[in-house]
Amino acid sequence: MLKKARNFLLIFFLLSLAILIPGGQIWHWSINSNYFNRANDHERSYTSFQKYSPFVSAPGNDTAVPVIVFIQPDTNNTKITTRDFDFIVNITDDNQPLPGNVSIEISNSTTSFFNASMILNGGSEWFFNWDNISSFTNGKTYSIQIKAKDSSSNENIGLSNVLYVIVDVYISRSPSLIAGILYIIAVSVIIALIIAYFNKRGLVASSKIK
Repeated sequence: MLKKARNFLLIFFLLSLAILIPGGQIWHWSINSNYFNRANDHERSYTSFQKYSPFVSAPGNDTAVPVIVFIQPDTNNTKITTRDFDFIVNITDDNQPLPGNVSIEISNSTTSFFNASMILNGGSEWFFNWDNISSFTNGKTYSIQIKAKDSSSNENIGLSNVLYVIVDVYISRSPSLIAGILYIIAVSVIIALIIAYFNKRGLVASSKIK
């Protein structure tokens, strides 16, 4: 009876190690990934404001709207295969927009999902990091449009052309799924071997007693 209890505790201990060690590594990677993502966002935001110098508002006769050109992506139906993506545009205007006056809208044919402020990246380039792509339906097409208000007293508003992108993140997800399945199979095989080993020992011991 004591041997059976000891064997059971050994199996439980090995199983716990097989589950907890990879789980701890995944948790550690997730924490580090989130930390570095936040650090990078903070650094880029800080850099953009360092490069920014206030624009002087022109007289009220400025009626030209900001001209917005997509840099990334620059063609329709671009496939996004990563979990995050930087939209980058170039905005030209005699009175450049101030931070907070350039926004991006992501929608589909029926629903506007969100509007978010873009970040000045120096000069006339602005960017937005779309970092929650995994929460959107895969294989669908989404429309992107940029809105900019210049810094003149007229506050002229310009709109970009509507650009379409396709979310296609199967490639980035497949390796993780396969790795998870292989891990489960490996753990199951190890447990089966351990149980078979102790069952064999139990049979040998029983035969000796008889």
